[in-house]
Amino acid sequence: MAALDEAEADAVCGPVEALVPESTPAWIRRGRFHCRAATEGRPLGFRGFHTGNLLIRGAWFYERGLRFDPAYGRSGGCDMELFWQLRGAGAKCLPAPAARLWEHVEPERVCLRWLDEQTPAPSMTPTTKVGSWRDATIDYPEDTYGVLCGWDFGNFVSAIGRRIPVWSQWPTPRTAAWFVSESEEESLALLCPDCDARERVRYVIVDAQSAGPFFIAKAALVGHDASRYTTMAKHAAQQGRRLEHWTFGKRWAQSMAYRLYHDDGRDLGHYRLVYECPQESYSSYLAGPGTVTRITLPIVNAAHRRESVRRIAQGGYRFEPQGYEYDGRIDSSVRVYECVAGARIEGTAPAGARIDARLTLRARSTDRTFEYLRSGVVGRQGRFSLVVSHATGDAGPGCDVEAVGDYRIVIREADRDERKLGSVTVSIDQVREGAVIDSGN
Repeated sequence: MAALDEAEADAVCGPVEALVPESTPAWIRRGRFHCRAATEGRPLGFRGFHTGNLLIRGAWFYERGLRFDPAYGRSGGCDMELFWQLRGAGAKCLPAPAARLWEHVEPERVCLRWLDEQTPAPSMTPTTKVGSWRDATIDYPEDTYGVLCGWDFGNFVSAIGRRIPVWSQWPTPRTAAWFVSESEEESLALLCPDCDARERVRYVIVDAQSAGPFFIAKAALVGHDASRYTTMAKHAAQQGRRLEHWTFGKRWAQSMAYRLYHDDGRDLGHYRLVYECPQESYSSYLAGPGTVTRITLPIVNAAHRRESVRRIAQGGYRFEPQGYEYDGRIDSSVRVYECVAGARIEGTAPAGARIDARLTLRARSTDRTFEYLRSGVVGRQGRFSLVVSHATGDAGPGCDVEAVGDYRIVIREADRDERKLGSVTVSIDQVREGAVIDSGN
């Protein structure tokens, strides 16, 4: 307020210091990527303006009708549009270096630095000049690729990850359709497999919000009612009796958002997990009268994590001001997958038997070990074919997830215990090129 009055300004903007989660890597802390400065002595320009620490005289809203445009949602951009309204109307906008503010940085924003540091660097980035936006076509370089994510993540991918998002700024039914698609084949068709190689999606990003609170909104964009995904189920015993509660059902569990975020891409042959963010989120159900939703909260420090673990261990219902909360869990905030052709493992086994290709994986960033599985049924001729997305051995650059051992080919026949048929090694080149591998069985 002092800076506003002393300079007789219409708006003043102060610096913002970032409070990143405790597990944030040291190089991100040193880089101060999420801090915003305010340089004294010069009017605010496009790069210096932000709404994280901003004071505007109320007359601009009450008398002149200044407004944020709600159409931008969480995608970003409404603050810059507001700034141009101010500048265009002749407002005096100045920095206020002494008015310092501290803010907690969302874990998702920290995680996206990995894109810039570890994925192949294309010669065209979001800041590359390509001529007039009115041009009908853009001649993309050979090494160009896209990153699919929720539209609210698009600006983060562009500004922090320095990669080209498939979509940002506005909600789009096509992107929403990918998140809610219930088969791998359908999801791949939405990634434009027939596009030129330079226009294809190479990475997809799933996050806690897209698989949780924002999922129903994405479903609504493609014309799906919330009732398609919610169902009534029995909860664990409470004081000697079982309680009914609303939950997200099978259709949600079949969606790509769920399978890639909560299920590690299990039984998918064309999505390879390459990174999971060490920053975590706590998610659970929150039910009110006749309604249910997913809530997601970032875990920003050790105390918050202990509280989340306590709530999970407590189990059952917990009454909150907004309703009943239940079935809490902790997951990585963001997971990144590479789209691959998938290697095809073929072999022979008794007709009609269930056949699995199992591979133990370890995410180095979180030190989490889990199992990747591809499952199928042996055909009438005694042949099986399983498409797998992960390599054994060296996973190649730009991958933070490594295999522990080889694929184990396991058969399950009726009325018999499962048994191992053999082991198979798969290289990253075979995964990316769609090679056919004989299992030797």
